[in-house]
Amino acid sequence: MRFDDILAGSRYRIATAEVERDAVVRFAAEWDPQPFHLSDEGARANPLMGRLSASGWQTVLLMQMACDSFVRSTGLVGLAGGGVDEIRWLRPVFPPERLTIWLTFADARASRSRPELGIVTFRLDAYGLDSTQVATMAIKGFFAR
Repeated sequence: MRFDDILAGSRYRIATAEVERDAVVRFAAEWDPQPFHLSDEGARANPLMGRLSASGWQTVLLMQMACDSFVRSTGLVGLAGGGVDEIRWLRPVFPPERLTIWLTFADARASRSRPELGIVTFRLDAYGLDSTQVATMAIKGFFAR
């Protein structure tokens, strides 16, 4: 796939990611040590969670890694990130859970100041086992044309 092949609105199922209990606790211990990410006891004390849940940051990282893998597999040449416009955590991810990650190209256009560059806006959406959406994010990136 080349940059000029990107069609706004095209959607791809790009990955599944297993969210396992041990990985949730390890990630939380290093990056997001809140009690509801570290133990069942800590989670039961939180009225919003009730049980061990993955860090939203771990979910976003899984989504981004899936996106990077998709871009590499298509042959698109990503040059740099342009920022994250939105991150939403819509429901907790409770391990063990398999997430299905989708990428939607929202917009793709040539840079006005540097026509050899393309600017892509895309959404990443993650869905849990019950097909409910658990997270979404909107990202911009710069690609070779």
